[in-house]
Amino acid sequence: MSITEFQKLSFNGKSSVVRCRPYTGRTHQIRAHLQYLGYPILNDPLYNSYAFGPEKGKHGVFHKNVDELMEDLINKHLKRMVHV
Repeated sequence: MSITEFQKLSFNGKSSVVRCRPYTGRTHQIRAHLQYLGYPILNDPLYNSYAFGPEKGKHGVFHKNVDELMEDLINKHLKRMVHV
């Protein structure tokens, strides 16, 4: 289990600046926690991706099984590497 505390610092009507404090686990969990809450990091090419489904994985809803999700994420990652 991992715990992260979030505090909204500002909101411009479209996006927010958020202070994230991981109390347990690792800093990578911040990306996963924000995605699960339905607020992925705007420029995050992995967790702010439709590979997780139309809701981008909000509340753990992927609309596909784990094998399909992994395949889609690998393909997305490979395509991104080709364009870099």
